[in-house]
Amino acid sequence: IGGKLWLELKETHLSNRQQNSTSNSLRRLFMFYYQDATGNHSFATITLKEGYCKHEDLRMVAMKLKEDFQDKMEWIRKHYKIELLISNIHFDVTEKGCRPHIHFIIKKHKYLSTEEFSNIATILNKIGIFELGEEVRNATAAHRYMFKIQDYSHLSPQVLAELYHQLKGLHSYSLGGAMADISRECKALDTSIR
Repeated sequence: IGGKLWLELKETHLSNRQQNSTSNSLRRLFMFYYQDATGNHSFATITLKEGYCKHEDLRMVAMKLKEDFQDKMEWIRKHYKIELLISNIHFDVTEKGCRPHIHFIIKKHKYLSTEEFSNIATILNKIGIFELGEEVRNATAAHRYMFKIQDYSHLSPQVLAELYHQLKGLHSYSLGGAMADISRECKALDTSIR
């Protein structure tokens, strides 16, 4: 990658600088959110059923996974009183391929029966391998789960260039519910301070 493309690469989530900036923003949101958080929060993951995809297919596969996930979660939200607070698409990358998967945090507003949980798992397993994790108890745990600095230094220049083109302009994070409200309030506060 030469010249202008290298400068642009530094502004994508392939660079440590951009990852650190995103990490700090998320930590701030979680700190605000967990000051007054109530209810039961859980970690969850959806992994691509096929495992790894080709580098050149990453954008298409990631967008499809993200769109399917958002559609299913919208339906689940309406029928089961579950709030999607935040989702993030991660990429495990090797020289041979990529494995996109979504980490997310949900808030349950009511107790779910075994049958209700089974129905939710069935819906989400249609788009990937769904796993419900442990309860999220504080901002530190939420941040640690939702954001992991990715190291791409082991990749060849060819793979890195392909990743750059595949991920350029792709938004990995989506905020929902109370997290989206807090994000809007923070942006408004930041603007008013300037």
